Amino acid sequence: MKINLNTVGLYLVLLLIALIPFHQEISKLFVYYREILSLLFIVLLVMHGSSDIFQSMLNRRVFFEILLLVLFPLIIIVTALVDPMVSLYGSDLSDSIMTRDADVNPKLYVFRNAVIYLPMVFYIAVRGLSPSDINKIAGVSALFAPLSVVTYMLGLGESSLVSHFEQLISGYTKVEYNSYVPYLTFSVLSIIYLLELNYKKYKLLIKMSLMSLLVFVFAFIFYSTSRQAMLLAIIYIAVFMAKNISVSRLKNAVYYLIFFITIYYSYEWITLNYGENNSLTSKLLDESMHQTRIRIWVHGLSMLDASEFFTGAGLTSVLVSGPHNDYVRWVQKVGLIFAFISFYPYFSAMFKSYIDVISYKKDRVNLYILCASLFIIYHSMFGYPREDAYQAIWCFLGISMWLGYHNYRRRKMLWRRINRIL
Repeated sequence: MKINLNTVGLYLVLLLIALIPFHQEISKLFVYYREILSLLFIVLLVMHGSSDIFQSMLNRRVFFEILLLVLFPLIIIVTALVDPMVSLYGSDLSDSIMTRDADVNPKLYVFRNAVIYLPMVFYIAVRGLSPSDINKIAGVSALFAPLSVVTYMLGLGESSLVSHFEQLISGYTKVEYNSYVPYLTFSVLSIIYLLELNYKKYKLLIKMSLMSLLVFVFAFIFYSTSRQAMLLAIIYIAVFMAKNISVSRLKNAVYYLIFFITIYYSYEWITLNYGENNSLTSKLLDESMHQTRIRIWVHGLSMLDASEFFTGAGLTSVLVSGPHNDYVRWVQKVGLIFAFISFYPYFSAMFKSYIDVISYKKDRVNLYILCASLFIIYHSMFGYPREDAYQAIWCFLGISMWLGYHNYRRRKMLWRRINRIL
């Protein structure tokens, strides 16, 4: 039986995005699973042949983005050669890395984080992604999120799962609201995207099941006290709700009404039975934290002298601690120009996705890709998503879907033209 390599590639993508939410547990079994899958994507990419690779990547609409995605790892290699190995924040480089990625050289650590998902990006760009493929990606992202939350809560200690959740909603359990929780915003996006689809069978059952997942994941984000994740989740919901403000799509809007009513009464019931979560309310009402963040960003830039603003203080000058803003952090590392090169492909993909949303108003996939592209742009304001074990893949998945879906549509248009000629 002949094996369809495109099917194998898609299932490898699905496998990777299914494993990442359980990274803490998976890495205990085999720490290099992401590297192995990246090598498999390289193999599949090569098997596509040079003709497909060049046709897909030497395309006027995506060429510049792919060029910069290839260029940035080369920039890291060059800057690593002249890295003075100083720390802007006074932390010991070796200790910082060893506590997170045992015995990894700091330069290699930065390079690994920059390139580990690029084989997946280039493979998807060449393979292409159909709406059905993207629906599968959204489905895996949505379905594995609650399982991931349960596994994460179980890993917090020896108490029962119910006890952990009770402590969470009471404000006594702290979760990684800057690392683990933000990734769940992509799952929220995937769930509301799937709610928009038309199902031929079991429509009500499927949509109510999705609504239950949305309530569970959003409630966890809410009680985790991750304000950045909560805001992006609300933005995603608002964007898709706005799309349903019409008589013809009123049925879909009802599901969002059910969601808000359920969230409201769930909060009321939890507060009545478990008391007010003081940690949550104090954090939501504390406006000074916004000013503190801005001061930290400004202080991070002020640590550079005039020349370092353009050259950076060194690739490994900021590894673990830092300004809690990836834009500032990369300016500190490699300077303004190289930092711009680093982020440009993601901004460009988001902008071009927005153009596609306007041009193809009935195509739901474009809106999903636009919101997926926002993931890295948004979370980079508050952390380092491309270097986070839980968040990194979703940063690269947004631009991957944009490249893959563009290639799919281009091939489809060429196929139609050929059929017309024949």
